[in-house]
Amino acid sequence: MTYVNYKRFSVEYDQSCNAFVCTDAASGRFLSGGHIAKIMSGDRVACISDYSKVVTSADSLPDGRKLTVRYEDGPDWQPVLGMELRIDKDGITLTALYAVHDTDVLIEGDLHWGEDPESSTYAVRLDGGGHALRAAHGPAASKSDNALYDRRRDSVLHLTGSGSIRLAFDWEKGCYTFSSLLYGSTKRLRLVVRDSYYATRFSVPHRPINKSHQFPTPPVGWMTWYSVQFGASEKTVLENARWLAAHLKDYGATCIWVDWEWYHSNFVGQESPGIDIFNPNRERYPNGLKHVSDEIRKLGLIPALWIAATDDTNKNRMMQEHEDWILVELPRWWCGRWFVDPTHPGVLGEYIPAVFRQLLDWGFEVFKWDDLPGALNTYDRHHDRFYNRDISSEQALREVVRIARGIIGENRYMMSCSGETTRAITFAADYFDGARIGGDIFNWGEFVSECIDKVLKYYVYHNVLWYADADNLVVRSEHNNMEQARTRASFYGLLGLPITLGDNLPDLEEDRVELLKRALPAIDVHPMEIRQMVRDTPYVVINLSVAKAFDSWNVIDVLNTTDATIDVRLRLSEDLDIDTSCAKAYIMYDYWEQTCLGVCRDSLDLTLPAYGSKVIRISEVREHPQVISTSRHVSQGAYDIDSLEWDDAECRLSGTSKVIGGEAYRIVLHVPAKYELVGAVTHSGASTAIIDQDSGVWVVEVVPDRTGTEDWDINFEKQDR
Repeated sequence: MTYVNYKRFSVEYDQSCNAFVCTDAASGRFLSGGHIAKIMSGDRVACISDYSKVVTSADSLPDGRKLTVRYEDGPDWQPVLGMELRIDKDGITLTALYAVHDTDVLIEGDLHWGEDPESSTYAVRLDGGGHALRAAHGPAASKSDNALYDRRRDSVLHLTGSGSIRLAFDWEKGCYTFSSLLYGSTKRLRLVVRDSYYATRFSVPHRPINKSHQFPTPPVGWMTWYSVQFGASEKTVLENARWLAAHLKDYGATCIWVDWEWYHSNFVGQESPGIDIFNPNRERYPNGLKHVSDEIRKLGLIPALWIAATDDTNKNRMMQEHEDWILVELPRWWCGRWFVDPTHPGVLGEYIPAVFRQLLDWGFEVFKWDDLPGALNTYDRHHDRFYNRDISSEQALREVVRIARGIIGENRYMMSCSGETTRAITFAADYFDGARIGGDIFNWGEFVSECIDKVLKYYVYHNVLWYADADNLVVRSEHNNMEQARTRASFYGLLGLPITLGDNLPDLEEDRVELLKRALPAIDVHPMEIRQMVRDTPYVVINLSVAKAFDSWNVIDVLNTTDATIDVRLRLSEDLDIDTSCAKAYIMYDYWEQTCLGVCRDSLDLTLPAYGSKVIRISEVREHPQVISTSRHVSQGAYDIDSLEWDDAECRLSGTSKVIGGEAYRIVLHVPAKYELVGAVTHSGASTAIIDQDSGVWVVEVVPDRTGTEDWDINFEKQDR
């Protein structure tokens, strides 16, 4: 063993296996089994075992330490090879020594970054480019990714060098691996650790996203405001709750949001006497909000409530008793005219706790906190009236949020409703579980500006700090033709955004309900770029990389923001970061049109109708029958397929899928010419049908009698041809 250490980093080389280990004082062993896998020059290939002698040494440097390995008595064309591992304060640099210019050196190893690499460590591209918004379900890694980000510690392991770098996840080892082909005159690989990455780059308070509440994946439910606006009442809330429980709960919709109308009926913040933050409008909610939450819970749903805790429509009882708690009156402010002083001990010690204890007493479990931008701006304008003027506006409001979080606890979901500026959207990110990132969305223009554009900018925070809430999904014909509705549903569904339904559900047309079912539930998706993006084309490309233990694929959503038909060409390698080396071929399946688009090796040409989108699964072509799409969810297998296995000896494809009772579940297959599909069965005895869709493309349709998981087998015969 040869060992060197400098400040936080250490390297150890084991001559018995010719491998090295890298350690960081903060994260422990982050690289193991590092080794030279191959040495290549033209058609000549060698490995370290071809060298009979290994010599190691350790030396000091002015600003670090280095460990040198020299391999001797090797092949004639490369008799001596060396490797230097140099440590400095930021990381470790590996340099291949003595290799001639036209000799390439392949370095491989295992990366251990984060305590939960399968779900909390992401392969990302730092400082990348491209037009596509890249996201991933599972531990996916594309050909352009060069770093691992651990959201729990807000730390990055960045790999750069003079050659190519490929990351991958090894399911058997339970860790990421890397391979780096070093070439050129300087064959170098650099590993750098960057701490507090988001906190530093985006100036946000970092806390890893908390999933100990009701929503381990983003919340899905229905909300009053966009559906019925000031027509909200106990009657409309419970009608929609019952409809959702009957028709969408099995699909993953679990939440009912009572929005701001429970004590607001106009946009000037003035209400009849007796209506305030402690007293809902009794004309609309005659039995009170506790009755509403109780009825929602009886349906197996989660009751959620809107609140603006810093201001009120009337002087409520506590304000009347403590006039000195009031900071300012703002007549005609949409949310409420009376603002409390966030620095007053009485507000912090009595008022805010009373507000949130009341919500808990009513039985609500999820909270949407609105008017944060209004509060911050009001505090700036009237800072001279603060009880404690030494505290800044943000510090004051942050303390209010901290106290509220202490009342409701860590296990209840609380989202901030900001949506205007970065200041408000990222405010107290370490206390909120979700954050509204845009304004209200009804019409198409609002969907483009307040959803698409805001998601491009703020998706970098999604599933890292909190869930990025892009506001309500509205699909009714009042605001959308069918193309627009489908485009909206696809966008939310593929990116794993929170989905809050903004239509009066009992009135919604059946074909639009069908769109919602295909977007639900919100799946677990994270960003693959740590950057904010700006839309610079009339179309937007979403590129979802899916990594499952049994397979990997991409699903793209290409959407047209304009009222004109447009043609788009996408290159697999350059635009979608899909590996096209070694003449790899990919089969394309259009989800909404239920059509196979054929095999592609280079580029894909699409025609997008006005406001329309294409959702296409891209799967590498296998030599045996394979799944190329499923019907349950727009992610085409990412959500619904739990397991999948091809048995070559038995010529059988077996899987387990999430299904809905009574709804046909379609498994789309690509079957090479040398195989013949002979039958399909389910373990529960559910009915099956086989449909010949196109040349080499078949559909197996399963109709289960219950909601849950379904085990299925599809049998083939191999033809002698």
